[in-house]
Amino acid sequence: MRQPAAATATVLLIFAVSGCQNEPGSPAPDTTAAAAAAPAVSSAPSGLVAPSYRAQAEAHYLLGRASEAAGDTAAAVVSYEAALSLDPWRKPAGADLLAETPYAGLARICEAGGSPETVRRACSAIAASLRFSSDRLAVFEVRSAKANLQLGDVDRAIADLDAAEQFDSGNPDVLLTRGRAMEASGKKAAALRSYTLALFGQPGLAEAHLARGRLRAQLGDATGAEEDFDAVLSDPEGIASHPEAYRDRAMLNCSLGKPEAAAVDWQVWAGLTPDGDAYLRDLLEARGYLHNPASEGFGSQAQTAVAAWTREGCPEG
Repeated sequence: MRQPAAATATVLLIFAVSGCQNEPGSPAPDTTAAAAAAPAVSSAPSGLVAPSYRAQAEAHYLLGRASEAAGDTAAAVVSYEAALSLDPWRKPAGADLLAETPYAGLARICEAGGSPETVRRACSAIAASLRFSSDRLAVFEVRSAKANLQLGDVDRAIADLDAAEQFDSGNPDVLLTRGRAMEASGKKAAALRSYTLALFGQPGLAEAHLARGRLRAQLGDATGAEEDFDAVLSDPEGIASHPEAYRDRAMLNCSLGKPEAAAVDWQVWAGLTPDGDAYLRDLLEARGYLHNPASEGFGSQAQTAVAAWTREGCPEG
């Protein structure tokens, strides 16, 4: 009977690490301890890879594949790194590096997302390998930067973006992410420049318009903010992917004393957003504008309430 992938990988790992079978009557091997100890094994010496190191590396790789298939990407990253520490997995002539290699596994985990800690580790490892094209390496560095921003490590995110720019200086996603890093570090003027540069490279980039619009609104540039939100909402694809632009424009209209326009934007946002109607009704009820709503959806009661709320400038919106 064929063994499951995880069991097969574990068995291979045990034999690769131990190098021999247990003597008859000896205790059964502790597979958990073997797997935990595996990443600590010393790297293979430079030059040709000895068969024993290759066997260990392949066992780590199989364990990584099994962990990845089981959804344990953190364990998979550890195993893929261990495999590469034992064998650089040189690319045969004409072979696809993304076929069956630890590099492929790290790249998948980096690009698929997940916990920021795991993504950062996978992206950093694959970027450090320098085994991909420059534009692909830039993508890995940007993914690492985004994970670092999620973790609140702004300095490390900026270092990732510096590396990404070395690989692909004109990548709009590099510039967009740098803008977010600059905002997180309180450098709003630098963030504004980065968003603008991203839009020079890709004029229709909705995420850059949204980010710049929000920042312009904070900085008191209502005209510029409105232009950015309108740029997103004038494009059907932008509306489909970023309905929150209606909410951003609604809040801007509230601050500008345009209650009717704000009320329309709020209601459109609520209709396009999952559970948006319920969210807006709850918000109006919590602010004291809606009492004992008679129905779900956005009926006359809710419309009257949102009109009253926007007239007062959307307090605590």
